[in-house]
Parts: sequence; structure tokens; C-alpha cells
Amino acid sequence: MVPKRDPEQLENGYKKLQESLRSLSDLLVYATDDAKIIEAFRATGSTAMDLFRAEESALETLGSPLLETNRTGHKKFLRDLGQILHEARADRTGIHAANLLRKEVIPWLTEHHAVVDRQVIRFIGATVS
Repeated sequence: MVPKRDPEQLENGYKKLQESLRSLSDLLVYATDDAKIIEAFRATGSTAMDLFRAEESALETLGSPLLETNRTGHKKFLRDLGQILHEARADRTGIHAANLLRKEVIPWLTEHHAVVDRQVIRFIGATVS
């Protein structure tokens, strides 16, 4: 059974991921230490995976038809994040990577959350109420 507070936890996880992406973007503009950059990407990826696992687990438990759509979106997000890390390391400057985060990844996540994740949260809320 999915606890009643799951929708709130998922919303908080989304906010934490947004903050992590903004912090990563800011770091990329100013950081010159590869280890700090890699650690920031790792932390953001970990935050994303925690959120995605929680969403997918809840959807799977509830037998939601939204599971595969959500899972596909999560895979895209992680693939894009990995590609940006690769580009940041190849460029040896983080400005281009920061721009990609700000212009592509963050807006995509916002849209995904507005459409898919809100449906997930409503579905979970309706199911556990």
C-alpha cells in the first residue's frame, strides 16, 4: 500500500531536484575543479534517481497506466544529464553545459512535472484516499 503522504513527498523530491539542477548550473559557470563538477553531477543524478524510484515504485504498486510514460521520461532525463556531463568535461569549461541545463533540461523537467508528474500525484492521491 502507498502511504497517504507520498504525493507530498514526490512534490518535495521534485523541488529538491529543481534546486539541485540550478545549483549545478551555477557551479558549472564558475567551477574549474573537475572533481567538484563530477561530484555535483553525481549528487544531481542521485537526487533524480531517488525521486524517479519513488514515483515508479508508487505507480507500479498501484498498477498505474502512467508507469511506462513516466519511466521513459526519466530515462530521457538521465541520458540528457549524462550527455551534458560528457560535454562539460570535453569543453573544459562549464558555460555551454550550464546553458544546456538552463535551456533544455530544466525546462523539460518543468514540463514533465507539470504534465506527467502532476497526473501521477493525482493518481496516487485518488488511489490512496
